[in-house]
Amino acid sequence: MKYILTVLLLLYFTISNAYDTGILSPVSNGGTYNDWTNPAYAYSSNDQYAIATDGMQQEYGYIIPTIPSGSIIDGFSLAIEGSTDEDAQTAVVEIEISWDGGTTYTTAGTQQTFTLYNDVVKTFGDPTSKFGRTWSVSECTSSNLKVRIKKVSGSSNNVFIDYIPLIIYYSNPVNPSGYNPSLGNLRIYANNTEIKPFANYVLTYVNDPNYQSSVSQFTIYNSWDFESLSLDASWDENEMDAYFGEIQQDCRDENCVITRAIVSDTINGIPTKVLRIKNIANDVTHGFGGNIVLGSDYGEIYASYNWKFSNEFNSTSGGKLPGLLGLPEDPLLGTRTPEFPFGVNPRAGYGPYCLSMFKQGGRMISYHYDNTIGWSPWSFPGDNDPDYLYDSIYFSNGTWYNITQRLKVNTFTEGVANADGIKELWVDGRMIFKETGLKLIIDPDQTVLFNAFRLAHFYGGDQVYAPLTECYGYIDNIKVFAPTNDATLGTQNTHNENNIFTTPNEITDRTVYYDQLITSPGTFQNNDYGHSYYPCIDEATLIDAGPGKTVSYTFSCALFSGDYLFFYDGDKTDSRLIKMSHAALSNQTVVSTGRYMFVRFSTDKTDGNTGFSGTITFN
Repeated sequence: MKYILTVLLLLYFTISNAYDTGILSPVSNGGTYNDWTNPAYAYSSNDQYAIATDGMQQEYGYIIPTIPSGSIIDGFSLAIEGSTDEDAQTAVVEIEISWDGGTTYTTAGTQQTFTLYNDVVKTFGDPTSKFGRTWSVSECTSSNLKVRIKKVSGSSNNVFIDYIPLIIYYSNPVNPSGYNPSLGNLRIYANNTEIKPFANYVLTYVNDPNYQSSVSQFTIYNSWDFESLSLDASWDENEMDAYFGEIQQDCRDENCVITRAIVSDTINGIPTKVLRIKNIANDVTHGFGGNIVLGSDYGEIYASYNWKFSNEFNSTSGGKLPGLLGLPEDPLLGTRTPEFPFGVNPRAGYGPYCLSMFKQGGRMISYHYDNTIGWSPWSFPGDNDPDYLYDSIYFSNGTWYNITQRLKVNTFTEGVANADGIKELWVDGRMIFKETGLKLIIDPDQTVLFNAFRLAHFYGGDQVYAPLTECYGYIDNIKVFAPTNDATLGTQNTHNENNIFTTPNEITDRTVYYDQLITSPGTFQNNDYGHSYYPCIDEATLIDAGPGKTVSYTFSCALFSGDYLFFYDGDKTDSRLIKMSHAALSNQTVVSTGRYMFVRFSTDKTDGNTGFSGTITFN
């Protein structure tokens, strides 16, 4: 599974075209050619396999973003992640492409041979490969373009297909000269004129809403990725001010411990630099809080960033994560972020304040200072609310996620605020909740809207929230943006929660971090089972039954209310949550649908007793 990222990123960034669709995943299958077993398993790299024998053909469809009219289609790159029954056996696979919804296919199909039992990635086509014909823009749409894959021959009885991504490359008349080697495939335009080269395929701080990334379907207003910085174990306020431009810090370095560092990490298989924020043991509020001024006020805005909790991040009552807010028109006169006392709404002249919070077990909620319910702060959903739209909203430690939020201020009727403001929150493109009926502002003449990114991470409020041990939060690829072809933009409408939302800095390697790997059946229990277990521990275990098998685990547990035992159907952050327990259970059985089951045991600040124990079987 991990090989796919390296190959696709090489394809994506070493091309000879100025434009492409990005990496597209299959979303449909069938039609005229529908021979394979479990064809939908090839929609993502998840170690679940579509299976084909000799002569079997399968058709796949993709959601293809709009390619500008008048563009020239330059080529197609596809990849197949797959394997055979056994090493040294062969499976020959062919790919062809249709331009008329699957009625007619190219005759110049390309072939690759799989010879290994473990997954490998084979590429088909390249940025200049047209599969034997000339293509038009109208043929490269979701309804017209289909991909057909056939197992042609080989000594292996089966070929096992895990993932089939696609990239379409095109040239655009706005930039007829095409590729500039100093830019990779990223171009920045204002008024159809290229305005600035950006190295390393990343955007730096851009303060003009007319700057737009032509690679993705976004208008990028501000972006910070830390790649231009040197590694720094103590990133002080002067360095931070120089990087972000305008920033209000909650506490200046002369009065606070410096908790920030620029460190190395890996995201999507690529080495990168990230900002690390330290949380001091037995202390609250001394992570970091600062407001980065965006340069404009927005009534509708999106913010996206990549986030990771450290491997042994402590589970307590919770703390803050980044978000967006509105500062007075003349910020930076003071040295502290404005205080918002409990029980009141934002002060006159201040805009709304909309963040996220982490809670026990890594649960995410929304956190507001606004005028919706008559007092602030308030949060959503509540501890017992069933308002999550999907179940994998408990963040696992040591694992990168993408968090994206949309905020849209409410409208007014004859000067009176309507309760129709919106906040939507996605994790890795999946909407976890949407908030409607918000009153984010109540003055129709207010000019202070969303104008700052709140870079905040700390445990808080009182001492019960404090971590027992030093732990960290990591952030990278902060972007403030708007999608350019989104039907909800400029409206009070919300997105369909069943659709995946594409972000500028998607996490494609969603494999979870784990402390131990179990590959044999037998007894499985927490490390201190049978007596008091430690507070603030996080034990992550991946169980691997092997290809073609599933995991069954029968267990009993006795947990305190603040402790959590999670079972996931797979090894990815978006794997289905099979079961969650934070109570006493007896003789419970959970079963995976594939080879992997991920188990996470997270405890709060109170000593527990007993824990969990049971028996693993492979089926």
